[in-house]
Amino acid sequence: MTIENFSDVIMDFTVVGLNIFSSLLIKDLPEEILKNFEEQNIIYASDDFICLVGHGGKDLWNHLPHPLNEKENPIDQFSIEQVHKFAQKYLKSECRIIFPHQQINVPLQRIARAMNISRKSLLGLDINDTYGLWFALRCAFITKYVPTIKNQDFISPCILCIDKPCIKACPANSIRDLAEFNINSCATYRKSTNSVCGKTCKSRNICPYKDEHQYEIDQMNYHMNQADLI
Repeated sequence: MTIENFSDVIMDFTVVGLNIFSSLLIKDLPEEILKNFEEQNIIYASDDFICLVGHGGKDLWNHLPHPLNEKENPIDQFSIEQVHKFAQKYLKSECRIIFPHQQINVPLQRIARAMNISRKSLLGLDINDTYGLWFALRCAFITKYVPTIKNQDFISPCILCIDKPCIKACPANSIRDLAEFNINSCATYRKSTNSVCGKTCKSRNICPYKDEHQYEIDQMNYHMNQADLI
């Protein structure tokens, strides 16, 4: 069984704000990721695909049922519901969700980089070619019957950025280069009494790359509050 018009699948996700989709045969993932799968007893067949679904910009936020109950993980729930709808509509069966998952901790950033969804940025966050720093991955699942959908290779826009305003904007001096972001100094400063980064990251906000996709204030605040709960 194959899905004849996979563009319909992409559209079904896109119209609810999940505008990032990529898929790849699991066996084609880098060895370090496959080793992680083995360590976590993630069993897969040779024809199994891993699919990543995410969002860029403001679209998903506008499709969520507001007001949000933060304790119920509404974005996770919404995203999982869309994956279940996809499986029931096109596969007539369930697929295996491995993120978000309470017992599984997949190397999401490394998988996204292998699928050319993202690259390292100076801020510790990954950066997307279309949406810049304003994107997030929402679901990873295993299924069959999908085509390979892998984005074009690209280098991190941070490498091409000459001015690097994010470095000067960081009050915690946490940003060095692509190989070093001081997460400890960032977190310590952000949670300090006089922090100007309590609700939003100044360096992220000042990044000029694809800044037309920058989140609205309410969306920024929500995600920062969620980060404090981790």
